[in-house]
Amino acid sequence: MTLCDTNILIEIFKNNSGIISECETIGYNNIAVSDITAGELFHGALDKNELKKIEKHIQSRTCGTASN
Repeated sequence: MTLCDTNILIEIFKNNSGIISECETIGYNNIAVSDITAGELFHGALDKNELKKIEKHIQSRTCGTASN
């Protein structure tokens, strides 16, 4: 299991192909997000649309939470 920090997830949301490629190599099912990182992303959301996008990704199978 690989724990991703906020900066990595932000790069995924920005469609950074290098980061996305590395995450695909690791396997999205092997990537976890801590509750603190999720909170940082929610706090930094610019608007409701961005917040919904973040919530969707955090709750999806592509990003688990470390507390699960």
